[in-house]
Amino acid sequence: MARSERMSTFDAAWLQMDSPENPMVITGVLWLDRPLRYADLSDLLSQRLIGPYPRFRQRVVYGVLGEPRWAVDPKFDLRLHLHHIGLPAPGGQPALQNLVSQLLSSPLEMSRSPWQIHLVDGYLGGSAIIARLHHALADGISLARVLLSLADEVDDVTLDAEPGSTEEPSSMRSVLRDPASAGEKLLDLGRSLRNEPDRVFDVARQGGTTAAVVGRLLTMSDDPPTPLKGELGPLKRAVWSSGAPLAEIKSLARRLHGTVNDVLLYALACALGRYLRQRGTPQREVRTLVPVNLRPADKPVSRDLGNHFGMVFVPLPVDHLPPKQRFDEVRRRMKALKDSTEPALTYALLNAVGRTPLQFEKLFTDSFGAKASLITTNVPGPTAPLHLAGAELRGVLFWVPQSAGVSLGVSLFSYAGTVWWGVSADAGRIPDPEALVEGMSDALDQLRSSLNDGSC
Repeated sequence: MARSERMSTFDAAWLQMDSPENPMVITGVLWLDRPLRYADLSDLLSQRLIGPYPRFRQRVVYGVLGEPRWAVDPKFDLRLHLHHIGLPAPGGQPALQNLVSQLLSSPLEMSRSPWQIHLVDGYLGGSAIIARLHHALADGISLARVLLSLADEVDDVTLDAEPGSTEEPSSMRSVLRDPASAGEKLLDLGRSLRNEPDRVFDVARQGGTTAAVVGRLLTMSDDPPTPLKGELGPLKRAVWSSGAPLAEIKSLARRLHGTVNDVLLYALACALGRYLRQRGTPQREVRTLVPVNLRPADKPVSRDLGNHFGMVFVPLPVDHLPPKQRFDEVRRRMKALKDSTEPALTYALLNAVGRTPLQFEKLFTDSFGAKASLITTNVPGPTAPLHLAGAELRGVLFWVPQSAGVSLGVSLFSYAGTVWWGVSADAGRIPDPEALVEGMSDALDQLRSSLNDGSC
């Protein structure tokens, strides 16, 4: 076997979760105000992606015991990863959404380095870039930073990540110092509670301890059956909004004594509630899994990339509530999660689960996924416009893959004074994701109106 290095257990977990119905692929869409030449993008990828991050020249191989490893692809050729295609006239947003949907439904070629980029001509008079990168390479926030580093203003590109702070709370530090050891201890605790179920509720009642958080996760019920969950198929759909001024979202947040994140999750809760009521499955709340960055935002992404994030379960109030009451409930729930150890603990748990047999890992991820109905990523991007080879970057969205019967992913991305929200969905479960995009827009309009007329 050629020289190789063992894949981390956390990265391997995403590789093992791959399925025909749900490829574990992160998808990003970037669009520019003018055409971008293939040769210019090829040069940028060589200099700012493949050069600084050797992982993009490596493929997955397997050791003598079947463990996944990274090895340099001896036949690496950038032309196999960078594709050049065009949109049919008039090249508007529906055409690009259809193309992204087709690619979401396609697995990557795993015999070479697991990523591909499509340069798309003819989008609104400019170009679009569709990037697809396997989750085993890195987490979504890291890959967003890496792709935005293609910009001419490469030294100015920084990302922060609401709702999780990149400052590690003191309660997280012991877990993050040795996640493998912490994860093993958490698995042991989980096994002991499984064998002594009477202890679960005692543990869950302990305040502010690691055991209490694990106890809460173990006693958390599955999210209810709705059109958002169930058996998945191979076809996906992706749609997104036309964008909203970030200044308006910030103004709403200030008037309600909340954050931009609170406003966006409020709008998402409204849209989900309306969608479920219209389909005859009203609910009081549904949970979304929110990835939380555990890397310091002021430090560069490691040359080895990799996954370094945790997750929190956010319960969204989706029942029919007055705007102010719903917003206050969202804000209260987000505030309660602000300094939670849950992101670090889920990171440690997934590290540990990656060391277990595949059957146990699938059992764990299925159980974990059953507790949520969707995945929501929220990434505040650069505040000033970026340029790639002289073309101005006009908008950005990223989606992470879903798993374990979760059919819906929502992307919230702010960049250069605009916020976009986009939906990726299993086409069989949610054939009309446009309804959720429109529902968020309507919710923001209603919130703005209720504040202006004093009814909020």
